[in-house]
This record gives sequence, structure tokens and C-alpha cells, in this order.
Amino acid sequence: MTDQILVIGAGAAGLMTARALSKAGMKVTIIEARDRAGGRVFTTHPQDFSMRIEAGAEFIHGDLPFTLRLLQEAGLKYHSAKGEIWSVRKKQLHQQQDFIEGHEILIKNLKALKQDISVKEFLDKNFAESKHEQLRSSITGYVEGYDLADPGKASAMELRNEWLREDETEQYRIENGYGTLIDYLKNQCEQQGCVFHFNCIARQIHWKENEVELKTADQKIYTSNKVVITVPLGVWQGRVSTMARIDFFPAITGKQQAASAMGFGEVIKVILEFNEPFWENQNIVGKRKMKNLGFLFSDAEIPTWWTQLPSHIPILTGWFGGPRVKPFIHLNDEGILQLVMDCLTKIFLVEHAVLIEKLKARSVFNWSADVFTGGGYSYSSLNSQEYKRILSAPVANTLFFAGEALAEGCESGTVEAAFSSGANVAGKILGKASK
Repeated sequence: MTDQILVIGAGAAGLMTARALSKAGMKVTIIEARDRAGGRVFTTHPQDFSMRIEAGAEFIHGDLPFTLRLLQEAGLKYHSAKGEIWSVRKKQLHQQQDFIEGHEILIKNLKALKQDISVKEFLDKNFAESKHEQLRSSITGYVEGYDLADPGKASAMELRNEWLREDETEQYRIENGYGTLIDYLKNQCEQQGCVFHFNCIARQIHWKENEVELKTADQKIYTSNKVVITVPLGVWQGRVSTMARIDFFPAITGKQQAASAMGFGEVIKVILEFNEPFWENQNIVGKRKMKNLGFLFSDAEIPTWWTQLPSHIPILTGWFGGPRVKPFIHLNDEGILQLVMDCLTKIFLVEHAVLIEKLKARSVFNWSADVFTGGGYSYSSLNSQEYKRILSAPVANTLFFAGEALAEGCESGTVEAAFSSGANVAGKILGKASK
């Protein structure tokens, strides 16, 4: 008898799981709360924009095996996202050689760590002197912005491993967007017999060994032998509301507690298209002209910005991550855009009126206010490996768990991690089935 599998979530992890299981001949049904596949991967083309934009995941962080193998399989092209790195702090503009200033001394001290501590404690112990103010600021900004992490909770050892992996790592973008890869996986799943149910919110899972009954918010019932839960960590933690929460009967209290203890970061992403790349125009920005601007880090409230380089398309993306986002989560889009313009005025020394005149299109993606996400992605907190082990362990060969937060052996918070986790869970199910 063929096993019937329910997969909750049609994001990268869910699709990867469903593809592998359906290829092996299992009957797979995918339950997705949104009206689309992809989850935190969302390539979209709003009407006013001249091209597709990445509302969520955008970069491939290095030569990642799952992602690059899938791209090759799908015949999709990708290109390097090169460009200069600039910094504006205390109104001073200068060029950086790396994402973190003082990278070498940072790595030297991290390698000397014998016991794990928080990033904040690490900075207080090693870089408390005033001469290290810029380094502390750079590291804190990186941890909050790139990892979306709270420095007081983030693991220095885990972040050390991340920084060592990313030394001289190249960044890539997929031509026509990450969504093309999601479409490829979804189409493969459908060709192999997977059934998708969109706008379908899982609310209750009643289970016993090899029997699962799932009830949805609109009172539909789905049954299976096993279920794979791939919802984001923010949903486990009930970040936004109880609307997306899944209740288990019997309860799985230990897993809920582990999920609550893990790190999950806040983020708001803003994408702006102008009628020209004004940051390259000396008549507008004066001495702040940045012809080959790739990334810009600042002390503005929205600190991180990037362009579409090597393309000179006049799109500027603002990235606001980490604990400092919390006071702004409940702002409406207009309030966030006002904050955006204040930041750009501070960074480029350009008047509001000039920016507004040149602004062609704008979109705000407040992932922290999103009911089905509750934030951006996970980060490595203290003891996160133990919590990850607890949350990812299958229950009675019936309940299985996947997602970027649960990946083993690669960086959490990435699409690669979601792919890896999905493939790993599928392997566990297939391994049990073959015995």
C-alpha cells in the first residue's frame, strides 16, 4: 500500500520534500495557507515597476550545492552580484573592502573562543575600548542586518562558523528571479502527481502512529499516514497572531518549547525604482556619487541598501532587520515609506522633494507583520543546535519537521537551508519506508 503524505507549506522546504517523495511513488498532498507557492521566496512584478522584483529571498550566498544543482537541472541562469561596498556613518562617506570593517582582528579573536557566548558579550570582552567603536558598530550592524539577530542572544561561535564559511564568498542572483526555481519545483511536483491546496490554513493535527487527520480553518479534513510540517519558526512562535498556529492532539509540548527558544529575526524590505540611478549622478549627490555602488551600510534607521549591480537599473533596496525593527512593525506602508525617505535624505544628502520627484515605483514587504511568516528567518542563538535537534526529530514515524531553521550542516536562514532540510526529511521518510 502506498503511503499518503501531507506536507504543510509550499515553500522551498515543502516543495523539495514533496518532489522527492512523489518521485518515489508516494501520494503527496500539499496544504498551503497562501494563494501561491514559495513562502518567503516571492518574485513579483508590481504594475509600476519596469522589471520583476524580489520581495523575499534575493541572493545565493556562495557556491551552494542544492541551489546550483537545481538551477542546472532547471536550465536557469544566474550571475554574480558584484559591486563596491560603501559606508556612511556620522555623515562621513567612505568605501569598504568587506561587509565587516576590521574583519581580520575580528576573526582572530573569534578563533580564540573556547566557550560559546553571545555576540554582545564577545564584543564587550574583546572590543570595549573606544578605539574599537567603529568595529563594534560594524559587527553589530552585520549581526542585526544580515543575520537579523539580537546580539544579546546570538551565538558567537555559530556566527564565527558562518563568517569563516563566507570568507571571500561570492553572491549571485538568479536571472528572472528566485520564483523561476520555485515554479520549476512546483511543476515537477504536479507532474509527479502531487495535489496542491492553496488558501488552505492548517489549524489542528490529530495523530497517532501512522494516522493523521488535519483540520483546516474552513473545516476541511485531510487524512494521511504521515505529515511533514514546514511552517516558518515565526509561526511556531506565534509571532503575529494565532491565525496560523497549528494545534497538535496529542500535544508536542517539547517541540513547541524548543521552537520558542530558537532565534528568529525581524525584517522589513523596501524596494524603490527611480527614473534614474541618482546615486551615480554628481549633479544630484555631489561628492557622494557612487558609480559602482553594490551595497551601502549606514547609521540611518534603515541601515542597509543595495542596487542591482552589475545592472545599472535604477532600483534601490532597503533592508531593515533585527531587534531594532520591532517599534516599526505596525507602521502602515506610508509610514514606512516616510521613514525610507528620511533615511535616504540622511545618507545621500538629497532633499525629500528631489527624491519624491524621481521616485517611479515603490513596494514595502513587511515580513514581520506577515501572519504566515512572522519575521524574516532564523539565526543561531545560544544552545540553538540542541533546540534544533529537538524540533527536527520525527515523532512516531508519523510527524516530520522541515524548514530553513532546521537544516543541518549549512547556514540557516537561507533558501539553500530550506532545500537541504526538505531533502533530508524526505530521505528519513523514504529510509523508513524501505525497511
